[in-house]
This record gives sequence, C-alpha cells and structure tokens, in this order.
Amino acid sequence: PVYAFGKLRLESTPITEELLESADLVIITTDHSTYDYQWICDHTSLVFDTRNATRHIKKCQAKIARI
Repeated sequence: PVYAFGKLRLESTPITEELLESADLVIITTDHSTYDYQWICDHTSLVFDTRNATRHIKKCQAKIARI
C-alpha cells in the first residue's frame, strides 16, 4: 500500500532477507502473529522491540533491545 500525508508519500516494502540485512536497525511497533520474529532476528543486526514481540525468541537475544 501507499500512504500520503500532505507532501510525504510512504510506500510499503516487502520484508526480504536482503532488506533486513541492509537495515541498520529494525523497529517492531506492532506484535502481529503473521510475522516470524525469529526469522527477522536471524537476518538483521539490531532489533528494537517496542511490543515485546520477541519475548519467546531464545536465539539473538544480544541484538534485541526492548522497552
């Protein structure tokens, strides 16, 4: 989907390994059951989890920050 807010245009991007590996930081703002958070953590260098969506993940704890 594409969202427009005044002159700002935001476009959805599919989550791929390449996208995650190119990101400096992945921010989780919603806890949806459709996402594989272990897979996301496996393919990114740093995760900031604002919803505790990664609470069950055992691997990758060193690169997950939570509030």
